[in-house]
Amino acid sequence: MKIIITESQNNKVKEGLLEMINEYGFDNTAKSLGMSKLKLAKMLKLEIDVFNIEDTIPVFKNFITELVDSNNQYQNCRLSYSSTFGYLEWECDFVENDKVYQTNTWATPYDDGKYETPVESSYTKVYMLEDGEELADYETGGQYTSEFKNKSKFKNVDDLIDWFENEYKPKTYKIILNQLKKIKKDYEA
Repeated sequence: MKIIITESQNNKVKEGLLEMINEYGFDNTAKSLGMSKLKLAKMLKLEIDVFNIEDTIPVFKNFITELVDSNNQYQNCRLSYSSTFGYLEWECDFVENDKVYQTNTWATPYDDGKYETPVESSYTKVYMLEDGEELADYETGGQYTSEFKNKSKFKNVDDLIDWFENEYKPKTYKIILNQLKKIKKDYEA
């Protein structure tokens, strides 16, 4: 059986959802409907702000967990987000000759209320590829930090996803590679 929804019915659904958001807030509306925040914002074609104190307007932090969970891999890195502490962590493994360089990097978009992403390598461990024997552990917290500018607003969910996958991830990865080169130069010279 096929269900056909008219444009008028679709508009009424959208109006009802917007009323719910205005009354209960964006997060609470998505939760009460059992709907992902990304899906709700996409369905309503909502613009996504980066910072806003009104809970009726979806902001970047509403979506970061879903963005990471939907695709937590980039190249040879695993991404994880801690909503409790508010940081996005990259764990990467770089194989070079007979060694594996395992990096741990913090790269949280819009950290500390800024329109930037700070990228900080906190440590690098070196293992033998063959047997996993640990050769070195470089605590580098704060020594290797870079940042890049972020957008101030997203037109819609698709714009947000495109930015996350095609700007944020490649830029962060490139910085991690550059930081690893510096770490190896400084610690293995």
